[in-house]
Amino acid sequence: MRGNRFTLVEMLVVIAVIALLLAMFLPVIAKAKEKAMEAVCKNNLRQIGSAVACYPDENSGYAIPCIFEVRVGGEDKSYSWVDYLHNNAAIVDGSAKCPSMDEGECFDPWGGNDIFPNPVKIGSYAMNVIEQDSWGGADIGSDPGKSSGWGFNSTNPVNLKRAGDLSDKIFIVDALRNRPEFTFTSKDATMIVHYFETDHGMLPIGIGVERRDVGNHHSRGFNSLFGDGHVENIRYSQPKQWVVVVE
Repeated sequence: MRGNRFTLVEMLVVIAVIALLLAMFLPVIAKAKEKAMEAVCKNNLRQIGSAVACYPDENSGYAIPCIFEVRVGGEDKSYSWVDYLHNNAAIVDGSAKCPSMDEGECFDPWGGNDIFPNPVKIGSYAMNVIEQDSWGGADIGSDPGKSSGWGFNSTNPVNLKRAGDLSDKIFIVDALRNRPEFTFTSKDATMIVHYFETDHGMLPIGIGVERRDVGNHHSRGFNSLFGDGHVENIRYSQPKQWVVVVE
């Protein structure tokens, strides 16, 4: 009498069924996990959008600069928009980093280490501050020499009183994952200062080479905060979406 013991064949059948079920459900679980991380990333960008929304009202209509320049103890120092928001309690710890990126894939969003008591050393979001005359032949529908993103450069923000509808203007986006072969530096808060560095540009290939710095790591696209505060995942942007102000 065999009792309740399994035969070898029955055990193999059970193992095969379990393996089949795992093969069926693991991709579903992985996809659900990725969707959850995408949702957290979007919430990070919404929090950032809410934090920067009041800045123009308090600063004569000027957008928040990508890089702040200050004089401290007779010395010129710099810090990024990330540290400005974080150290003004406008964003919480961790909200400057996309959850789908490991710490080693992120970057130091520039400075603040000897200015603020709690600087942000790990970030993964980049601001669109494409400079005038830096459009790389893109069809933007306006004079490249008089057009810019959210800044005329990293430290000189545009005045939004001169801007039109911001609902379709790309503001802050997922950044490309750092890799050992890429030339990321501590100054990567200034990533997108040229149109070649948007999702239409080239991948990083070396020092001094213009590159794509937008990171496609959510649903084969990137999360973007737009000028009106809404966030969406987009796979392809249009050149005009990067133009904020035409002088």
